[in-house]
Amino acid sequence: MKKCPYCSAEILDNAEFCLHCMKQLNKKQAAPSKSFFPKKRIIWIVAVVLLFSLIPLCLFLGNGKKEVASTHSTSVSNASQTFSSGNVIISGNGGGASEVSVGGSSVSSTSSGSTSHGASSSSSAGGTTSTSSDTVSSKIEYVANPSNLKYEENATGYTVLGFSGSPLEEVIIPETYNGKPVTKIGDSAFCTKAEIKTVYIPGCVKTIGLSAFDGCYNLNNLTISEGVTEVGSFAFSGIAAETLIIPKSLTKYSDTSCFTSCETKTVIMKGVPQKMPICFFLRCKKLENVTLPEGLTEIGACMFDECEALKTLDIPESVTKVSLGAFEGCWRLEQIDLKNVENLGTDAFLGCSSLKKVIISKKMKNIEANVFSECSALSDIYYEGTKAQWQSITKKTNWDKNVGSENVFGSYIIHCSDGDIKP
Repeated sequence: MKKCPYCSAEILDNAEFCLHCMKQLNKKQAAPSKSFFPKKRIIWIVAVVLLFSLIPLCLFLGNGKKEVASTHSTSVSNASQTFSSGNVIISGNGGGASEVSVGGSSVSSTSSGSTSHGASSSSSAGGTTSTSSDTVSSKIEYVANPSNLKYEENATGYTVLGFSGSPLEEVIIPETYNGKPVTKIGDSAFCTKAEIKTVYIPGCVKTIGLSAFDGCYNLNNLTISEGVTEVGSFAFSGIAAETLIIPKSLTKYSDTSCFTSCETKTVIMKGVPQKMPICFFLRCKKLENVTLPEGLTEIGACMFDECEALKTLDIPESVTKVSLGAFEGCWRLEQIDLKNVENLGTDAFLGCSSLKKVIISKKMKNIEANVFSECSALSDIYYEGTKAQWQSITKKTNWDKNVGSENVFGSYIIHCSDGDIKP
């Protein structure tokens, strides 16, 4: 046994202090220094006082900034705005009417929102002249001139190669540059520029290159003017425009289509392709309404492949051929009138599981393999000829595989002019 060095109490050999002294020592070590607290308190008190004195000042300055911003915003919304790019003039008042003028043609639009009262503006090609009687003093001008774009001279004029600086939301192609016409948009000129929302292409542009606007997923307003004649593969793949109007002059396409995987809901096709590209509207999954031109002779290979929203389509009487996989995977397609079609390509309607009714002309000559394969809801095929004429049509292997398998009777009926055929 040994003794505690502080109180002389007996403790164990392996202990340094007695239990009582140990507790007292622990308390002293945990206690903060007496000289620490007064200085620290003073510093904290000063800091808190300064903080509370600055709060009213910050609030006052913040309110002042809001008032300035509000005044500026009002001025902007009422200001007359002018866009100019060579011969291209876009003018309009905030929330009012706007006009796009390219050479002799113009496009006007009206937007909702606040209207500037007592405001007027005027613009003309070849130079911008603006007059204003706005009640506000501020006026903002946005100038979209040729310097926003890069150019390269070609045999007929100039080719647009893309942006000369940072990408913009609007691409308005001018009619001329350095006194010569702009005749082409180059390959991949604006490819994957997600910033682009609006594109206007005048009729002076004859060719739109390969993948020119491919991957512009926010492009929701596209105008291709009459006069454009040729477009390259994947030129507009993946764009978001809900309505697509293809001008009558546009007849020349590359081997693979330019409108694949678009968010388009409505297509109005005016021009008849010289040669039908493959996969014209492949995977346009929101496509619901399609207008095809009279004079079209073929529904091309995979033209509407995987257009899942398509329920019906009016095929022009001039069409004589529906090619390979033309409507494959259009599982919402409910009926189709083939009118004067003479040949149905392999897999033409493969997997159209909602298709219930098909009308076939007596001009039909050839039905390739798997044409209606897996059309499980198809119950009625209306053939305009006789039963003998139906039997004379060349039909390849599995053209009707699993057709009508969902029907109560597990099959389908061919309605001919002189009676029915039940396979």
